[in-house]
Amino acid sequence: MSNNTDHQKPRRGPNPWLSEQVEVLLSKHTEEELRTRYQEEVKENERLKWETFLCSVALKEAIVREPVLATKRQDMDLPESLIKWLSYNQVEVLVDLVQFPEEWLNGISGLTDEERATLRTYLERMGYPARSTDKPVYLHCLPEYHRAHDEAVWHIEKLTKEAEKALGEGPGDYGSKLDRAKALYEEAVAYARTHDCDLSSYERLVRGYVGFLANHWQFGDDFVKAAEKYILLDIDLTAQVYGPRHITVGEAHRKAGEYYFELEQWSYAAWHYLDSADITRSFRGVCANYMNDLQLAAQCYDQLGDHRMALELLLNVYESCSERPFNNEIYIGGICYDIAREYRALGNERKALEFLDQAE
Repeated sequence: MSNNTDHQKPRRGPNPWLSEQVEVLLSKHTEEELRTRYQEEVKENERLKWETFLCSVALKEAIVREPVLATKRQDMDLPESLIKWLSYNQVEVLVDLVQFPEEWLNGISGLTDEERATLRTYLERMGYPARSTDKPVYLHCLPEYHRAHDEAVWHIEKLTKEAEKALGEGPGDYGSKLDRAKALYEEAVAYARTHDCDLSSYERLVRGYVGFLANHWQFGDDFVKAAEKYILLDIDLTAQVYGPRHITVGEAHRKAGEYYFELEQWSYAAWHYLDSADITRSFRGVCANYMNDLQLAAQCYDQLGDHRMALELLLNVYESCSERPFNNEIYIGGICYDIAREYRALGNERKALEFLDQAE
């Protein structure tokens, strides 16, 4: 059998601080004693791993030795903005936060440099300075401190499913069903804001609501206003969850572009399509989605009467298509026709005819 170890991803483990707590545990108890306790717990949870068991027991004993580790998030001496950020990232007690290695604090999104420094200072003051590691680590949570979060996520998912079902078959006209679904989504959003819902779960909820609103904005001003509100909120949330240049943020901008395009709000649509194009290119290079974003932004500028900007974007698409084929994803004839239209609008009939010949 060949050895593929070099090609496998490194296995995640506890961070340096938690690893030390496990070592303390092993020094105080015999393996036979721990194995007996482990077998008892396996009867209740047959999927429980030995490593997970050791981490849980080590954390519980660490809290007994140092009760300050059970300090609740809302009782931490931190600014309200950081308390909110900790809530979004499922940090319920201090023992969660001390497991964050230095690399997480440096790279995790949603914090300013000043806020990172404040967190480091707080951890040092509490006696748990952030530790550095070159190994991938995981955060081990004790269920008794995270039950409120899990219940909140469960309740939000329940409301979301009810909203989806509300549009299905049953009594009532479609308008009434839409109002019911919208009310359930709003209830879920309000619940997420006032309970222990992490940022990632909140973003997924808002993204689902955006999909619903974007598909039904034609049903009244309330839907239009809500759609714009949550489309823009989702852009902000995706940037916090994934980082400002992640492809998911680009997709959120594209959704905003599509929404404003349908409302014929050309300036807003163009801005969001260009943001989507910029992020998409940095993430995936010159691809079909990038080209489509530029084409749609060009259509917006054409509607605004900014034919020079529309032409610049279309020529960018044309040149990219000339450099590499996109099979059937991009219709080059249509691009040439649009370029000819912009040249004609700018009074350059010769160039317009040149591209019209290519469009045929």
